[in-house]
Amino acid sequence: MYWDVINGPGLGGTGNWTGSKTWNTDAAGGNGNTLQNWNSGDSAIFGGTAGTVTVNSATTVGAMTFNVSGYTIDGTQKLTLSAPSL
Repeated sequence: MYWDVINGPGLGGTGNWTGSKTWNTDAAGGNGNTLQNWNSGDSAIFGGTAGTVTVNSATTVGAMTFNVSGYTIDGTQKLTLSAPSL
């Protein structure tokens, strides 16, 4: 899923990991119909406009990909990387 709190053309921005509809299934971003909440265990892809992503509740991520530099992952909650499936 693509990090997308901009809710307009492009991806990225600053916000809460488990905020309301902060993830996008559309790599181009900007399509409100594809915005959704985080699904624990999915892969997270960060691109577009870099920002601070606050882990505001414990969650699990399958993989993390950063397509641009400048992102900060912050917060006091636990972010767990899940083990790969065989």
